[in-house]
Amino acid sequence: MRFEPKWLASVRISKKTSATAAVMIHPVVLRDRLTNRRYAALGEFAGLIIEGKVLENPTGVFKGINRPLHSAGVDNFVFIYAAKPTCTYRFSGDTRSADVLLAPKNSVFVTYLSLNRSMLNDVQAAIQSPPNAFRGVILGWEWVPEAPTSPGLPNNHDKRYKGRVWQ
Repeated sequence: MRFEPKWLASVRISKKTSATAAVMIHPVVLRDRLTNRRYAALGEFAGLIIEGKVLENPTGVFKGINRPLHSAGVDNFVFIYAAKPTCTYRFSGDTRSADVLLAPKNSVFVTYLSLNRSMLNDVQAAIQSPPNAFRGVILGWEWVPEAPTSPGLPNNHDKRYKGRVWQ
Protein backbone atom coordinates (compact mmCIF):
# COMPACT_ATOMS: atom_id res chain seq x y z
CA MET A 1 0.00 0.00 0.00
CA ARG A 2 1.27 3.42 -0.88
CA PHE A 3 0.35 6.69 0.79
CA GLU A 4 -2.91 8.14 -0.51
CA PRO A 5 -4.46 11.32 0.91
CA LYS A 6 -7.95 9.80 0.49
CA TRP A 7 -7.18 7.54 3.50
CA LEU A 8 -6.57 10.53 5.79
CA ALA A 9 -9.07 11.70 8.39
CA SER A 10 -9.09 14.70 10.67
CA VAL A 11 -9.02 14.39 14.46
CA ARG A 12 -9.67 17.08 17.06
CA ILE A 13 -6.66 17.27 19.37
CA SER A 14 -7.91 19.70 22.01
CA LYS A 15 -11.20 20.16 23.83
CA LYS A 16 -10.51 23.86 24.33
CA THR A 17 -9.81 24.70 20.68
CA SER A 18 -10.92 23.40 17.32
CA ALA A 19 -7.34 22.41 16.42
CA THR A 20 -7.17 19.23 14.34
CA ALA A 21 -4.50 16.91 12.98
CA ALA A 22 -4.45 14.41 10.13
CA VAL A 23 -4.56 10.69 10.96
CA MET A 24 -4.17 7.69 8.66
CA ILE A 25 -5.74 4.26 8.71
CA HIS A 26 -3.14 1.62 9.58
CA PRO A 27 -2.28 -0.20 6.32
CA VAL A 28 -2.69 -3.63 7.95
CA VAL A 29 -6.21 -2.66 9.10
CA LEU A 30 -7.11 -1.37 5.64
CA ARG A 31 -5.72 -4.48 3.95
CA ASP A 32 -7.74 -6.69 6.33
CA ARG A 33 -10.98 -4.82 5.61
CA LEU A 34 -10.41 -4.97 1.85
CA THR A 35 -9.17 -8.57 1.67
CA ASN A 36 -11.98 -9.90 3.84
CA ARG A 37 -14.60 -7.79 2.05
CA ARG A 38 -15.73 -6.14 5.23
CA TYR A 39 -17.90 -3.67 3.36
CA ALA A 40 -19.83 -2.45 6.41
CA ALA A 41 -16.55 -1.51 8.13
CA LEU A 42 -15.24 0.21 4.99
CA GLY A 43 -18.51 2.14 4.70
CA GLU A 44 -18.22 3.22 8.33
CA PHE A 45 -14.65 4.36 7.76
CA ALA A 46 -15.50 6.36 4.63
CA GLY A 47 -18.86 7.70 5.82
CA LEU A 48 -18.32 8.31 9.53
CA ILE A 49 -14.58 8.77 10.03
CA ILE A 50 -13.56 10.57 6.83
CA GLU A 51 -16.75 12.31 5.65
CA GLY A 52 -18.76 12.36 8.88
CA LYS A 53 -15.83 13.73 10.87
CA VAL A 54 -16.73 11.81 14.06
CA LEU A 55 -13.14 12.35 15.25
CA GLU A 56 -13.64 16.11 15.13
CA ASN A 57 -16.80 16.08 17.25
CA PRO A 58 -16.39 13.39 19.89
CA THR A 59 -18.80 12.92 22.78
CA GLY A 60 -15.88 11.62 24.84
CA VAL A 61 -12.19 10.80 24.52
CA PHE A 62 -10.43 8.12 26.56
CA LYS A 63 -6.84 6.90 26.78
CA GLY A 64 -5.62 3.35 27.36
CA ILE A 65 -7.53 0.19 26.68
CA ASN A 66 -8.03 -2.59 29.22
CA ARG A 67 -8.19 -5.44 26.73
CA PRO A 68 -5.71 -6.52 24.08
CA LEU A 69 -6.12 -4.51 20.89
CA HIS A 70 -2.68 -4.20 19.44
CA SER A 71 0.26 -5.25 21.60
CA ALA A 72 1.67 -4.95 25.09
CA GLY A 73 2.85 -1.44 25.82
CA VAL A 74 0.96 0.06 22.89
CA ASP A 75 -2.54 -0.41 24.33
CA ASN A 76 -1.79 2.06 27.15
CA PHE A 77 -1.30 4.78 24.55
CA VAL A 78 -4.36 4.13 22.41
CA PHE A 79 -6.86 6.99 22.33
CA ILE A 80 -10.52 6.06 22.06
CA TYR A 81 -12.82 8.62 20.45
CA ALA A 82 -16.53 8.06 21.11
CA ALA A 83 -19.24 9.67 18.98
CA LYS A 84 -23.02 9.44 18.65
CA PRO A 85 -23.81 9.77 14.92
CA THR A 86 -27.42 9.38 13.84
CA CYS A 87 -26.60 7.18 10.85
CA THR A 88 -24.01 4.73 9.59
CA TYR A 89 -22.81 3.66 6.16
CA ARG A 90 -22.25 0.34 4.46
CA PHE A 91 -20.81 -0.53 1.10
CA SER A 92 -22.83 -3.35 -0.40
CA GLY A 93 -20.43 -5.09 -2.72
CA ASP A 94 -18.66 -2.23 -4.39
CA THR A 95 -16.86 0.65 -2.79
CA ARG A 96 -18.15 3.43 -5.01
CA SER A 97 -21.41 4.19 -3.24
CA ALA A 98 -22.55 3.49 0.28
CA ASP A 99 -25.96 2.75 1.71
CA VAL A 100 -27.02 5.10 4.51
CA LEU A 101 -28.58 3.31 7.48
CA LEU A 102 -29.88 4.36 10.88
CA ALA A 103 -27.26 4.08 13.58
CA PRO A 104 -27.66 1.05 15.86
CA LYS A 105 -29.98 1.89 18.78
CA ASN A 106 -28.42 2.55 22.18
CA SER A 107 -24.93 2.48 20.70
CA VAL A 108 -21.95 4.77 20.26
CA PHE A 109 -19.29 4.61 17.59
CA VAL A 110 -15.73 4.32 18.87
CA THR A 111 -12.49 4.77 16.95
CA TYR A 112 -9.14 3.51 18.25
CA LEU A 113 -6.22 5.79 17.46
CA SER A 114 -2.50 5.65 18.24
CA LEU A 115 -0.18 8.63 18.42
CA ASN A 116 2.74 6.35 19.34
CA ARG A 117 5.84 7.72 17.59
CA SER A 118 7.42 4.34 16.77
CA MET A 119 4.17 3.04 15.24
CA LEU A 120 3.80 6.26 13.29
CA ASN A 121 7.36 5.96 11.97
CA ASP A 122 6.79 2.32 10.96
CA VAL A 123 3.59 3.16 9.08
CA GLN A 124 5.12 6.20 7.36
CA ALA A 125 8.06 4.08 6.19
CA ALA A 126 5.84 1.18 5.08
CA ILE A 127 3.63 3.34 2.87
CA GLN A 128 6.34 5.81 1.84
CA SER A 129 4.40 8.85 2.97
CA PRO A 130 5.79 12.36 2.96
CA PRO A 131 7.24 13.40 6.34
CA ASN A 132 4.62 14.77 8.72
CA ALA A 133 1.73 13.87 6.37
CA PHE A 134 -0.17 12.60 9.41
CA ARG A 135 0.22 12.53 13.20
CA GLY A 136 -1.67 9.40 14.20
CA VAL A 137 -2.73 5.95 13.08
CA ILE A 138 -6.28 4.55 13.16
CA LEU A 139 -6.19 1.00 14.54
CA GLY A 140 -9.88 0.15 14.31
CA TRP A 141 -13.46 1.22 14.95
CA GLU A 142 -16.73 -0.35 16.06
CA TRP A 143 -20.19 0.24 17.47
CA VAL A 144 -20.43 -0.49 21.21
CA PRO A 145 -23.34 -0.30 23.70
CA GLU A 146 -24.06 3.19 25.06
CA ALA A 147 -23.91 3.84 28.80
CA PRO A 148 -27.52 4.16 30.03
CA THR A 149 -26.54 6.83 32.57
CA SER A 150 -23.98 8.69 30.40
CA PRO A 151 -25.46 9.42 26.97
CA GLY A 152 -22.87 9.47 24.19
CA LEU A 153 -20.33 7.42 26.13
CA PRO A 154 -19.56 3.70 25.90
CA ASN A 155 -21.15 1.44 28.48
CA ASN A 156 -18.70 0.48 31.25
CA HIS A 157 -16.18 3.01 29.95
CA ASP A 158 -14.62 3.09 33.44
CA LYS A 159 -13.79 -0.63 33.02
CA ARG A 160 -13.05 -0.62 29.29
CA TYR A 161 -10.53 2.23 29.33
CA LYS A 162 -7.77 3.38 31.66
CA GLY A 163 -8.94 6.99 31.88
CA ARG A 164 -11.01 9.79 30.43
CA VAL A 165 -9.24 12.59 28.59
CA TRP A 166 -12.34 14.72 28.02
CA GLN A 167 -16.11 14.65 27.67
